[in-house]
Amino acid sequence: MSLKNINVNRKQIICIVLVFMIGFFAGQLANLNSKPLGTIQHIEMTEVHGYVVVKVWDAEGNLIYEYEQHNIIVTIGSKYIRNILGFNNITNMNATISISLSNDTAPSTSWTKLPNEYTTLGLDRAEGTASVINATAYQVQHTWTATGEANVSCTGLHWSPVDGSDNNLFAAAEFTQVTLQANYQIQVTWTVNTPSG
Repeated sequence: MSLKNINVNRKQIICIVLVFMIGFFAGQLANLNSKPLGTIQHIEMTEVHGYVVVKVWDAEGNLIYEYEQHNIIVTIGSKYIRNILGFNNITNMNATISISLSNDTAPSTSWTKLPNEYTTLGLDRAEGTASVINATAYQVQHTWTATGEANVSCTGLHWSPVDGSDNNLFAAAEFTQVTLQANYQIQVTWTVNTPSG
């Protein structure tokens, strides 16, 4: 066999190896979505989520403010869902339909109530009216009439109607601060969705 033939064979072998490697890696990339490699895991999660709509009317009944914001589910809210679904250890099985107001900012998942929840000025925690939206969502709404001036920028959704009580906050949402005067009305509508899938 001549030296020229050996060089041709080496080139052919290198080409075959390269074609094989390209084909192998292309196949792995094509299968990445259908079959995880090594320690890669694909986990689909259903998230409980929702949003809040806040509206304010002045003393003459004119709509002067409207804001919509997504909420966060706090840690004890997630634990509440876990306990209802997995165990029978919830002692207060009230519906999660009570709404609170405050002037707090930057809600945290560590909250167990709104830190500065209003319990005066006609803005006390209140049980809202619940309604079914669709197969996986419900809505709860309440309207307050302020008895004095108050700045409001946060709302909470609770499973206890007890004004100012702790360890029953399901979710919280911040919105652009609004200043209420006496006889202004503020309406908060929570929508909570637990999507299937």
